[in-house]
Amino acid sequence: MKNLAFLLCLSIATFTATAQRTSTHIGGVRYDRHPTARAQVMHLDQTTARLLPMAATDIRILDQGRTYNVDSISCPEPGTSLPISSVLTIDVSGSMAKGAPNISLARAAADAWIDALGNGSECAITSFDHRHYLNIDFTSDKTHLSNVLTDIQPRGGTNYEQAFVGDPYGGLRVAATGRHRRVLVFLTDGLGEGRMDHILAAAREANTTVYCVSLGMTMPGILKNVAEETGGLWFENVTTVAEAVMAYKRIHTAATTNNGCTIWWTPSAACGPVRNVTFIVGSDTVSAPLRTPDSLVARATIVPASASFGIVPAGATATRTVAIKATNAAVRIDRIAAASPGPIRLSAASFPVDIAAGDSLVMTLTYTADDTSYVVSRFDIDASPCPLPPIYVSAGSLSGPSRQPTIRVVYPNGGERLWVNRTAELRYDGVPPDAPVRLDVSYDDGRTWNVIAGNVKGHRYMWKAPSTPSDSCLLRVSQEVPATARAIAEPVTAFKGQRTTSAVITADGSTVMTSGGGTIRFLDAEDGRLLSSIDGIDQIMSITDGTTLIGWTPGFVVGVDIPTRTVRWRHELPTATHTVAIEASRQARRLLVAGGMSDSTIVLDYTRGTVVATLPRSKPAIRWATISPDGESVAICEMDSAVRVIDVDTRNLLYEIRTPGIARYYRAAFSPDGALLSVADGNGNTTLHDARTGVKIRNLSHRQYVNDNTYVSFSADGSRAALETGRDQTKIVETATGRDLVTIQRPPSSGSVSDAIFSPDGTTIMLLSPFLATVFDAQTGVQIAQYRRHDGTPSFTAAGDQVVVVNAADGAGRYDIGATVVQQDVSDHRWALVQTRAIIKDVRFAARYVGTSKDSVVTSAITNTGSVPLDVLSITLEGSQAMDFGLRTEGGFTLRPGESRNLEYSFHPTRQGELATLAIAQTQAGALRARITGRALPSLLDASSTTIDMGAVPLTDSRTTTPPAILRNTGTTDVRIIHVRPGGPDNQQFTFDPEPAFTLKPGETFTFPVTFKPERLGRATTTIEFKISGLDDPIVAVVTGEGIEAPVALSDPTTFRTIMLPSAVIPPAGTITTGVYDAVGLQTGASVHDNVMILAGGLIPVPSRWFGATGYDASMQYAYSLGVKIGAPIGKDVVAGGGYQFGQSTYDQDFSIDRIDSRITFNALWATVGYGNDDHRINAYAGYAFKRHVTAFEGSFDADATIFGLGGDYRIGRNWKLCVEGFFMRTMPVVPITAVVRYFGETYALEAGITLTAIPASGAAAPSLPVVPMLTWVKRW
Repeated sequence: MKNLAFLLCLSIATFTATAQRTSTHIGGVRYDRHPTARAQVMHLDQTTARLLPMAATDIRILDQGRTYNVDSISCPEPGTSLPISSVLTIDVSGSMAKGAPNISLARAAADAWIDALGNGSECAITSFDHRHYLNIDFTSDKTHLSNVLTDIQPRGGTNYEQAFVGDPYGGLRVAATGRHRRVLVFLTDGLGEGRMDHILAAAREANTTVYCVSLGMTMPGILKNVAEETGGLWFENVTTVAEAVMAYKRIHTAATTNNGCTIWWTPSAACGPVRNVTFIVGSDTVSAPLRTPDSLVARATIVPASASFGIVPAGATATRTVAIKATNAAVRIDRIAAASPGPIRLSAASFPVDIAAGDSLVMTLTYTADDTSYVVSRFDIDASPCPLPPIYVSAGSLSGPSRQPTIRVVYPNGGERLWVNRTAELRYDGVPPDAPVRLDVSYDDGRTWNVIAGNVKGHRYMWKAPSTPSDSCLLRVSQEVPATARAIAEPVTAFKGQRTTSAVITADGSTVMTSGGGTIRFLDAEDGRLLSSIDGIDQIMSITDGTTLIGWTPGFVVGVDIPTRTVRWRHELPTATHTVAIEASRQARRLLVAGGMSDSTIVLDYTRGTVVATLPRSKPAIRWATISPDGESVAICEMDSAVRVIDVDTRNLLYEIRTPGIARYYRAAFSPDGALLSVADGNGNTTLHDARTGVKIRNLSHRQYVNDNTYVSFSADGSRAALETGRDQTKIVETATGRDLVTIQRPPSSGSVSDAIFSPDGTTIMLLSPFLATVFDAQTGVQIAQYRRHDGTPSFTAAGDQVVVVNAADGAGRYDIGATVVQQDVSDHRWALVQTRAIIKDVRFAARYVGTSKDSVVTSAITNTGSVPLDVLSITLEGSQAMDFGLRTEGGFTLRPGESRNLEYSFHPTRQGELATLAIAQTQAGALRARITGRALPSLLDASSTTIDMGAVPLTDSRTTTPPAILRNTGTTDVRIIHVRPGGPDNQQFTFDPEPAFTLKPGETFTFPVTFKPERLGRATTTIEFKISGLDDPIVAVVTGEGIEAPVALSDPTTFRTIMLPSAVIPPAGTITTGVYDAVGLQTGASVHDNVMILAGGLIPVPSRWFGATGYDASMQYAYSLGVKIGAPIGKDVVAGGGYQFGQSTYDQDFSIDRIDSRITFNALWATVGYGNDDHRINAYAGYAFKRHVTAFEGSFDADATIFGLGGDYRIGRNWKLCVEGFFMRTMPVVPITAVVRYFGETYALEAGITLTAIPASGAAAPSLPVVPMLTWVKRW
């Protein structure tokens, strides 16, 4: 499910463009229903950006080397345009005044958008700097929209968060109220703060597609992602009005056509999760990624990935199998061939071969071994629909060099130019991809090598080139002997059986000499045979002339002639204590013999054994002594915190090395040419001195810990020195510069190291610990071998390929120093690492008040002063005050030699005082640093009053507000306000009186009334600008408000009658009405048509005796009626109608038990006309009733009657009316006049009043009750 969610996220429609270099846009490329894929295609007229008609035959698709036709296409109807609700969000930060200027591009593009708005579409405009502003709410009035654009002016900083989701009128908040398809078009020229997840969540909640345009810069990643994730287009590096207008026109076409046409095609099997598909439409060629679910990716697996025969005895033949398995789709194998002739053969069925999905092709590999050396064969495969990697097969032993090397450097292999500090892909081939290799680089044509990485696999390595410019670079790739083959080695020849304390091998490796138990033994190096011996000597060392062996024992030292194996001379030592140092000079035939406590330091001629000099000591004992290669001086580490260098011939002190704070010196060594002297002190420092003067040249290292095992060893050519630099760490440094060449980090198990010995040829170095002698490659630090060690100093042959080590108390061993490399290759020719150079400007902002913001574009802020392209990888602000500054320009661009780039910064202080940060541009030339500074003044703007909300105001009304304090001087000095004036964007609906110049003293506040008189519906904002003396930009307070419809009087739901008489007004069809009059009268009606209503009513039977009547006064009456009425408007505010009513009324006195006293049956026709509206109306009524009167005592008779009525109502409040009605009917004894007060809601009305019955009619006398109450309730359902 996680994979499915990921793929769904990747399949969101995306459109991209750079300015207007193409007239076709591709997006929404994804699989629809396997095996069909789909895409949205917009092919636009280059001049008008109108969507051009397309047919399936107009489009070709290139995918994985094949051409496809479109299966089907669906396009909008020509000329159709969907209504949209669009928000134009425009950057008005200070940098928008730069460029063309950029604000002009923004206005022109927005004007083009407004011109293109179709019927039914609506548009709103917002703007932003470090705040946000609503310039105009949604409207279809193009004139109002265009007028707003003229008022936008650049100022302030840049904040994307405010632009999109600022409260209350961020662009997406405004878009959320749109009535149609919602789109937001975002335009900026700088990088702003913003949280992408927050903006995306708001866009999804508002169901809004976001389109982005960047002026004069690459589209910032946050905006690109917001556009792509919401299905929008983005255009970058727009620099002209024409480009800006065209970008907006294309966005408009996309928004109103739902991104153009949709096409479907059937692609071939995918070879990976993402591939670029090319669409050719007319003369346009556009590529877009097609992401494929893992289940649809065609794969062919080689099992095993690389085959190995291992070690096959010489002359023997072995076989292995290898298989190609197809997954998800069929695979066709056209050919498999060896890359070069070799001993390994592959056999399979004849090609081509088709492998069905899920099946495998099994092949046989055959190898006949000539020897056990390592070989590799590669078999290349021609396959479709997807390429397959080669099959690598190996055989033989990895413990030694290959006799048929196949490994090779691919890149860089000669002539290439790589840039320092830039990442380059190093490539090699010729070994199985899972075989580990080591990569080394040389900057001096192969004289020295530096390890890039070990255990590299996969034929490639991403290398960040160091800051080491050179035109003599080489790459070396080495397949190494596995570490398992470098375990503690056994000797080639073992010399055992006698106590052994030291061993020496001759330069040519033919003879080994061991000593111990008072005997020197001469042994054959090959078979260990004893050739001869000399008794009486415990220790031996060889002289570099190859013919003299020096031996010593307490009390004397001897010189032995190696060829004759005889003692040449013997010199008696003055005392019989131990020897501190015994060393021969390399050039003169002199031997230094330094004895222990109270012994002398003497120099002998080692050819004759005679004393050349006896050197003085400051103390009875010394720590160390060494003789120069020319034999003319001796350096002695004395016990009195000094190193003294003495002339051998004169015995005079040449100089001494003494440093305050250093109590002891452990070791000293002359370089092989005698020019340098290194000393190691008790504080952990190893320093290098001029051997002639003792002047310090440089520090070589500082150790983490110190003891008397400290060592310093030079290579034979003197170019390198090995020394201890940390716990379990040895470094080889370049003596000419002190530069670290190789670091050897030893495992703790190897123990502490007491000495280091370079081989004579300088290719290896041996580190000596109490029980081990470990050999490392001196160029790379790679371990070659380990040998057991018991005592003495190992001895190398002149070639450095053999060494003899005392490996036990009773013996020694001769070892071949094994190869570390199975096979190796070096670049065919030199290649170069090129240095880049650049500068970046410091920036000083003018003083600003805390809480304000300013963007500033620094021209030519970063310049490539070098001769090669400069990659600006990133630009960041660092430091504790970085939050007070902003960077509006992203890295990720390249500058050609001599090219510059503008950088945009912002200053938005949050604290008072001098503020500073560092702008750090990371380039392949290293980090460039610029100091960004500014002074922040105390805030003038009271935080609670920076936004003044006027609320919702009806269009017919206005509202004036005087905030408690708009401006407050929070500082300690007077502040001069030059002027106060409107700052827009809406200076028509918001007004205030501009203020002249004035001074605001510390602690004082300033305020004034602000009026909001809305002229149009919708939300609006404006600003109040305070121009402050000494500040470039004004301080701004924001004012917001909303224009709403003026309150409309509530519609009276009972206008279908006046009070009791019907009117010509018919409620809408489907309406049912009910009413109650004085609790006993009932009325109902049903509108069956907008012009026809059925009526019914009646009087509930209520006996008068319930109210205390007796005798002739006790009676009961009731009635009912049914009818229909019609009505319709016949002119402005005039309605007319009429109707028919049938009914019956009954009156019955209690004393006449067996008869009905009076019953009237009537048929009535009536007509009415009304004039007025819902606020006031007058109704006239006329009718004629045909009445049949049946009585108990007077018989039956007709009593037809004419009816006239007049009534009206008048609104006295939103929910209140006064109503009056009177009528005359010829047979009625009175003329009733009713007056009520009506209170009503949307569906009901309550009436309370009186009916005047004091006017007699039809010759009747005045009634006894001149006034009766009237209480009604009417409900509309």
